[in-house]
Amino acid sequence: GEQAAEPVARAASELGARLHSRHTVVGIYERTLLVASARAATRVECDALVIATGAHDGTLLVPGADLPGVLGARASLTVLARDVWPRRPVVVVGSAPAARLLALRLGPRHIVKTIDESEVAEIEGSSAVGAVLLRSGERVETDVVAVATGLSPAFELGVQAGLDTARVAGGFA
Repeated sequence: GEQAAEPVARAASELGARLHSRHTVVGIYERTLLVASARAATRVECDALVIATGAHDGTLLVPGADLPGVLGARASLTVLARDVWPRRPVVVVGSAPAARLLALRLGPRHIVKTIDESEVAEIEGSSAVGAVLLRSGERVETDVVAVATGLSPAFELGVQAGLDTARVAGGFA
């Protein structure tokens, strides 16, 4: 969190770096960054750049995985932390550590099934999730699918900056 970042920010500042707290780099164009905050976007010129891109929740590669109601594990936990609960039980897909955390947070009353991603054939629905169809033929009705398949490195800004990227064990470098 912010406490862990304080010493790094202080050291960077002493070296002449300018810190843009609570901002997101949304584009890199040679030595110009497009930086956005909740209030505005601005261009920032830089001589040097260190990119810590973070990660995205993993996704399912099945039909319907882009329907409203399919959430990543981190988004699901954030929604629950804000005391927003689903009307019907949730299907948790995946075996990443976040799957166990989600199952604990949801509890037996709010979880209909926890399944491995290899078992999912399709997520059914037209304008939102209606059910999960398993490869076994079983159909599990739900409004929410929480995907806990692990994290994928967010390498897009690095590529946009012209950096070479390569797939390595556990992600991209």
